[in-house]
Amino acid sequence: MRQLYGFAKMPIKRLIMRYNLRKSTITKILNYDAPERTRVQRTGRPSLLTDTQVDEIIKYTSESWDNRCLNYTQLHAELKLECSVKTLETRLKQRGYFRCVACQKPYLTAA
Repeated sequence: MRQLYGFAKMPIKRLIMRYNLRKSTITKILNYDAPERTRVQRTGRPSLLTDTQVDEIIKYTSESWDNRCLNYTQLHAELKLECSVKTLETRLKQRGYFRCVACQKPYLTAA
């Protein structure tokens, strides 16, 4: 859109018809000072679990075998978190943590 307006000299009225957007949205995009696909900051609702909270949860679960074997519902209840169990599970998986993963068993015979 910015290229059509800047290089092709397409007027704002034609951009409105082409993209089916309001004039305020198009002018906001045209006045945006960052490159095409980047944003200054994240938009939308803030995350219920921050990265530092997730790091502390991972540290807590890594302390002992009993903590590692807790399922997400038990972990949520034990830590008294404000988010849902599904949010806790999603955020831990985003950070690369997967509860208690079994070690690979050695092969019985040499291949």
